[in-house]
Formats: sequence, C-alpha cells, structure tokens
Amino acid sequence: MGTTLVLALLKDTQFRFAHVGDSRLYRLTHHHGFEQLTVDHEVGQRDIRRGVAPDLAYARHDAYQLTQALGPRSNDFLRPDTHSLTLKEDTVFLLCSDGMTDNDLLERHEETHLKPLLDFENSLEDGLKKLVDLANAKNGHDNITVVGLRAKLSFQKVPPLPVTAYD
Repeated sequence: MGTTLVLALLKDTQFRFAHVGDSRLYRLTHHHGFEQLTVDHEVGQRDIRRGVAPDLAYARHDAYQLTQALGPRSNDFLRPDTHSLTLKEDTVFLLCSDGMTDNDLLERHEETHLKPLLDFENSLEDGLKKLVDLANAKNGHDNITVVGLRAKLSFQKVPPLPVTAYD
C-alpha cells in the first residue's frame, strides 16, 4: 500500500508545487481557463512519455497502476515532480485526490462548479463543499479530497519618491 501526495507553497507571486502519484493540481484563471498542472505517475502516462499512442497506452490492463507513491518502496526510488510558476493574474488552485478527478469530473463540470470559484464574491468554502458533494454522487467509489487556494493579485500604485534638491 502507498499513498499519493500533491503539495503547494505560495509566497508573494511565486507558486511552487510537487506531487507523487495520481493526486493532482489544477489551475483556474480567466486567461488560461482550467488546466491540469501535474501528470499522473502511472503506467499509461509513462508509456505515453516513451512515445506510445495514448489509446494503446491506456489499453493495457495495468495502465492506471501507480509508478510513484509514498510508502511501498524505499525513498531511493521516489522521484517527485516539482515545478514553479509566477502568478500574473487572479488564480484558483485545486489540489485533488483521484476520487475528485476520476471520470473527468472536474472537466465535465467546469462551467457549473469551477468558474464560480473565480468570483471572489462567492465563498470558496461553499464552492469546495459543492465539489465534494458532486464527487460523492459521481465518484463515491474512491477517496475524495480537495483543497482550494484562491490568490488575488492586487497591484498598488507606488507613490513617487520625494525629490530633494540641495544647493
């Protein structure tokens, strides 16, 4: 048995993240829309990276078997993916277990459940509860976890420095 992990750190406009397994990180912005930022550590994805066509890679019986997880093997075999990016606009990040993302649940409900999260007038907590309720109804066969992070950029006008003249 093993577990998967996705983690994130936000400091000012610098966002860093890492993951192991099939827990995922998504980004939602007005400019980029909704996008998955992590790639699952599983046999099917490994084969795709090696050049196998996606339909063939996922035709395997073990396509969804994890190639990375915390626990089943020595840490010497663990190779988490790490990335960083700079925030340039208001952003919602979703850190999700596979029960939240199975069957393209988030992609299929982007308009109804995700886009409202970008409205800072809406409660993030209420929006995440609605996502969990949806996942329980559609993907209740697996563990369901979602953590949301909403970052609002505010650009303040900096007053000019005072100029002092000396004679």
